[in-house]
Amino acid sequence: MGVAIKYAPKSLDEVVYPNAATENRITGYATGGLDGHIILWGPNGTGKTTVAQLLPNAIASSQAFVENESLDDLLKMNDLRGYLKQSAHTSQVLYGSKYFLVYEEADTAKGNLAKFWTAVDSCGSDAMVIFTTNNPMAIPASIRSRSDEIAFPALS
Repeated sequence: MGVAIKYAPKSLDEVVYPNAATENRITGYATGGLDGHIILWGPNGTGKTTVAQLLPNAIASSQAFVENESLDDLLKMNDLRGYLKQSAHTSQVLYGSKYFLVYEEADTAKGNLAKFWTAVDSCGSDAMVIFTTNNPMAIPASIRSRSDEIAFPALS
């Protein structure tokens, strides 16, 4: 087992945040004080991906239903809206929780993100999208306007 895997945070409590503001916002989502879609952005190695992977279980008390399909594969689906709505419903019935879509480096997605976002909108509050990116401005404005952008600046 590699050192990075061995010592990687296992919960949000173990994450080293770049500042108190970032930690408070992530804690707000984890405890249910904040709700909605989020974009975690900042340079490489700042903990964005780690937080994105840990957050669904923190929100859903380890009962998180996280989408396994890649964003590129989802964008190729003919009935994306139906697929996401069914997945969100399944998550509510089986786990009593949101349906989570976690995508790293969202600025590199190939396909029609407007189609994706329209389909996500149809799920209402039953779905939560968590994107990570190094370049938030490369994510379409229609997605940024529907998401809370949380900066992960480099530690100094």
